[in-house]
Amino acid sequence: ELRQIAAADPGVSADLALISTLLRRGDFDRALAAIDGLEKKQPQLALANNLRGQVLLRRKDPAGARKNFEAALAKQPTLFSAVASLAALDLLEKKPEQAQSRFDNLLKADPKNSQALLALAELKARTGGTPAEVLAQLNLAVLTNPDDAYSRIALINQHLSQKDYKAALVAAQGAVAALPEDFDLLGKLGQVLMANGDTNQAQITFQKMVSVQPRSIPGLLGLADTQLAAKDEEAAARTVKKALDIAPDSTAVQRAFIMLAARQKRYGEALPVARRMQAARSNDALGWLLEGEVALVQQKWDAAATAFRSATSKANPGQSPARLHFALL
Repeated sequence: ELRQIAAADPGVSADLALISTLLRRGDFDRALAAIDGLEKKQPQLALANNLRGQVLLRRKDPAGARKNFEAALAKQPTLFSAVASLAALDLLEKKPEQAQSRFDNLLKADPKNSQALLALAELKARTGGTPAEVLAQLNLAVLTNPDDAYSRIALINQHLSQKDYKAALVAAQGAVAALPEDFDLLGKLGQVLMANGDTNQAQITFQKMVSVQPRSIPGLLGLADTQLAAKDEEAAARTVKKALDIAPDSTAVQRAFIMLAARQKRYGEALPVARRMQAARSNDALGWLLEGEVALVQQKWDAAATAFRSATSKANPGQSPARLHFALL
C-alpha cells in the first residue's frame, strides 16, 4: 500500500514511511530502491543522499556511505547529520583533525549551529581534550545560544561528570533563570540540588515540576528520591505508586517501585512487577536482576542465585555476574 501511495503521490511522506518500514525489517536492498524513488521526486535536495548514506553504513559500506554524505553536503552544506556522519567515519579512520575541520567549516557557514558546537565539545572529550577544554567549548555553546536548553544541560552534565557540584549548581540555576519554562532544566536543577545535599530545595523543585505537570514521570521519581532522602518512605511509596499507575511499562518506574517495595518488605507487590518486566522484555536482564535483589533482601540465597544466573544469560547483564557471585557466597 505504501508503494502504491508513493508511486501516485508527488509528495514524499509515503516514501519516507516506506523507507522506514523497510529499514525496520532490515531489508536494505528494497530500502535503497525506495530511496531511489524518493530521489527522482526531489533530485535537488540532500535528503535522498543522506538517507542512502545511512543505509550503506548499516550495510557496512563506509566508502559508499561517505560518497553519499559528501553528495548531500554538496547540495546542502549546513546539513548537520551528514557532517556528523562524515566526522564519525573520520574518527574510525583515526583522522580526528579532519573530523574537527568538518564542524569548524559548518560553523563558518552557520556560526550559531548549536549541534555543531556541542559536537565539537564531544569530539574534544573523545580525542583526549582536557576537561577545561571541553568546558570552554560548552560555555561557548551556551554563550552563543543562551536559549538552547540542550547546550545548558550538556554544560551541567560536564560539571557533574567532574564532580564539581557547586559549578553544576551555578550552571543549573543560571539555566532555569534564563529558561524558567523549560521542564527538563527544572528536573536537572533538582538533580543537582540533590547532588549538593540540598534535599529541601530539591524537593521543592520536584514538587513544582509535579504541580505543573502532574503526570511527569521524571518529576515524580525525583520527588520520590527527595522523600527517601528525608526518610519519609511512606510518602515516597505513594509517589512511586502514582508513577507506576501513570506509566506501568516504564522500566525506570518499575525499578523504583520494586526496590522501594523490597525495602519496605512488600515482597508480594514487588515480585509481580519484576515478572511483568520479564514477560515484556524476555531478552533483557533487568527483570531477573530485580527479582534477584528482592530475593536477596529476604535472604533467599538459592532463589536469588537462580534469578541472577538467568540474568547473566540475557542482554545487558550489568551487575548480574557480581550479584550471582555474592548470592553464591
